[in-house]
Amino acid sequence: MIVTFNIILILLIISVSTIIPAILSKNRSRITWWDYVYPASGVLLWFILQMGDLGGEISKFNIIIELFIILLISVTIPWLRFAFTFINNRLLHLLSFSITFAPVIVALLIRLTMPLLPEK
Repeated sequence: MIVTFNIILILLIISVSTIIPAILSKNRSRITWWDYVYPASGVLLWFILQMGDLGGEISKFNIIIELFIILLISVTIPWLRFAFTFINNRLLHLLSFSITFAPVIVALLIRLTMPLLPEK
């Protein structure tokens, strides 16, 4: 039950903090449905992996650390993409789209490689 509340709270934080750069970027670049979905995709994938018992064992401390890292990535990437909209470079725009997959990749790597952390 506590995990579900944490997931909902984290998704709410991600939604509120990442909608602003998407709205501000509308005039400078094309915004699609993916721009609104990708920030939450890392947490959702982590939740699916955790419920499917993929990865190592999990403690309360693991939940806190893993979700905090995913939260940082999920909130930082939209603001980084917003900053990239002010630079006119084709390669940078490709990089900007490519980093939208970072929350999913980070969630997968963290869930599969994080060792069991002790609860104290």
